Amino acid sequence: GHETRLTKLEWELTALQSEQAKARQHMATMDDRRRWKNVKVHGLPDTVTMTEIPHLIRRLLAQLFPDKQTKQMQLDSCYRLTASPATATGAHRDIIIRFQAGPDKQEFIAATR
Repeated sequence: GHETRLTKLEWELTALQSEQAKARQHMATMDDRRRWKNVKVHGLPDTVTMTEIPHLIRRLLAQLFPDKQTKQMQLDSCYRLTASPATATGAHRDIIIRFQAGPDKQEFIAATR
């Protein structure tokens, strides 16, 4: 009766906890993969607006890779991070560039060093 039902509920709880742990790990892995293609750019003044950022990044790519069409280096997104304690001291907010392809990110990093 009650003992069998209690044992069954304990097994179900254990199974649900295991599924939840797997789902959390999967979400963390997906988050890491998404970030893998990101590059953080420092020092661009906050006076550069959000609408100007993608155009500025495209111009930068064209300067860094004049032999490559900028369309070949596809970007998923470009955006400015929100304010942080560092920005309170006058530091500019960083910009995140997300490339569609990991090799493009690596090429960009190598060219800017």
